[in-house]
Amino acid sequence: MGSVRVGNRLAFYVRYGGATPPQSTMENMTEELKTILNEMCLRVNANPEEIDFKSKDWYLKHTWTIKEQDDFIKWLADFLYTNKKARKLFNMFSSSKKSCNHGAMFFVSDYGWKTI
Repeated sequence: MGSVRVGNRLAFYVRYGGATPPQSTMENMTEELKTILNEMCLRVNANPEEIDFKSKDWYLKHTWTIKEQDDFIKWLADFLYTNKKARKLFNMFSSSKKSCNHGAMFFVSDYGWKTI
């Protein structure tokens, strides 16, 4: 089992079953990561199939307000809290709400859209 970076950062890895990296940006991502990125795109009316998530600056292509960002962090923290596979994707060992909130904030600080 290998791993591929999302963007150009090492904050977390996407696991996939092949010996080579995925050919398209959403192809071969875990369902949990697809759910997270789809929700993130939905909030800014972006089509996730049109975003090159391998690009080092994909998260700078759209904007959201602080309120939209905070709402997404809450959604992501709840998703992590209720989804063991998603927590594993983030290399989280704790399932506490505080830990899930911290993981969500960490993700958004690295991969969140630009705030306006």
